[in-house]
Amino acid sequence: MRNRMLTLLLILLLVAACSPNSIEPKSAQRSAPVDGAESAAITLSSTVSNINVTPLTGDNLIDASVEYLGELKFDVTGTTARTINFVDELTTYSYSGREINWNVQLNPAVPLALEVTSSSGNFDLNLRDFMLAGLEIHGSSGNMELALPASDAPYPVEITSSSGNLTAAVDVGGQVSFQSISGSSGNTTITAEAGSVVCADVMTSSGAITFVVMSGASLDAELSSSSGNIVIDVPDDAAVRLDVRSQTSGNVTIPANYTHTGNGDKTGVWQTDGYDDAEVQIDVVITTLSSGNIEIR
Repeated sequence: MRNRMLTLLLILLLVAACSPNSIEPKSAQRSAPVDGAESAAITLSSTVSNINVTPLTGDNLIDASVEYLGELKFDVTGTTARTINFVDELTTYSYSGREINWNVQLNPAVPLALEVTSSSGNFDLNLRDFMLAGLEIHGSSGNMELALPASDAPYPVEITSSSGNLTAAVDVGGQVSFQSISGSSGNTTITAEAGSVVCADVMTSSGAITFVVMSGASLDAELSSSSGNIVIDVPDDAAVRLDVRSQTSGNVTIPANYTHTGNGDKTGVWQTDGYDDAEVQIDVVITTLSSGNIEIR
């Protein structure tokens, strides 16, 4: 009996040692010089790591210190148009250990198209000093903190998430086209700083949607949600038009000086005086909303 118990214990130890739960994070550093690069397309892809991006000073295009679980790929191709694929390749895993991080510094002097993916990690992307040509973010349960740069022309941003919250701030004078923000239960908050131009297409399920529009910023947004509340925070003298096309059981709270056209008190168009002639406009269309509330404040 004793031998049988020892054999069983040995088998359990071997299974535990070979199971995905036994994966331990590894660490590495990677870098690549600018070396004549006039533009860069960089992909950062992890499985569970938090991904932090900050500006880099010096002659390198990228400096990174990362923790990873699978096989680390760092492929650099191209000359003037540089491409970097930086990936933690891991097909099957079950990890419940401490938080692990990718700390990535990128050179802000080189125009950048950036794609960032992490299944369950958080994102902290400080891109305010960059010349951003485009941004894609793919996440799940992790939260996203974005600082987006000013620009002379609009650049596209696409974001997918699930339960993670998104907080994004567009710098003074930034021109950003959020071509798609798709989420589930996570909340979305976007701040348009003074003089910025923001276009946004946002679709969530139960997550709240909030836009904070500073003085002199313009907004053109199309929003869709189920049970999430929608809040548009605008300056007192802003030129605003709100078009609610479908709304079921939620409340609509609009300042008293807005003119309303439409049937009932839940759908129609609310508009400030002088909107049509205003140079800077805030135009929000809510295509569908079920039980969520709508507020302009």
